[in-house]
Amino acid sequence: PARLAVPVVNVAPRAMAIPVLSRGHISMAREFHLNSQVQGRVLEVSDRFVSGAYIEAGELLLQIDPQPYELDVRQRQADLDSRLLQQEETRAKAAVARRQAANNDYARFIPQLRMADSQVQAAREALDYARQQLAATRVTAPVSGRIASASVQPGQQVSPATPLGVINDDRWQEVRLPVSEREAQLLGIRNGASEVPVQVFLFTHPEANPVPAMMVRTEAQRG
Repeated sequence: PARLAVPVVNVAPRAMAIPVLSRGHISMAREFHLNSQVQGRVLEVSDRFVSGAYIEAGELLLQIDPQPYELDVRQRQADLDSRLLQQEETRAKAAVARRQAANNDYARFIPQLRMADSQVQAAREALDYARQQLAATRVTAPVSGRIASASVQPGQQVSPATPLGVINDDRWQEVRLPVSEREAQLLGIRNGASEVPVQVFLFTHPEANPVPAMMVRTEAQRG
């Protein structure tokens, strides 16, 4: 019988890019809504706290009048000093009572000392809270990003939960792109889901540098 010539090609597996062309839109995936934590009058607003400006994390955005909170810190410090003095006096009386071999807890100042210790602890916590309130009069940027909106002016009276503005964290962006069923299968997506996260690279045009991205979810087609 005649022999048939069969062409043979040597192949080897290798990684390759699968281009998928699409057009969609991009939006910020993370927004930080700034709210006042304390009540008071806004003394100063940074010139950079305006819509569209880029700010760095920790940058001062505005200052609320700190005077009432500075006074509260001093009052809480005075109360703590007074409680510490009472605590030392109670300890001294307890030491004398132990030397005199007092025969009951009250005479030995045990409950009095326990109460003094509790009062000192409460005064410390009140001072810590007052300091936190004072620190909150300085509103700083929680993240680096772009100001999406700024809604506060010098002289404005604010209270806890008053909205001050919105910052977009530009390190996290969401890109939504429509793809066909065949393209989805090439990306490892079947039946509307992928078994593992899919690493992709985005190009705004063929000559652009690739932007690494991760496919985090799929959406059903909408009519």
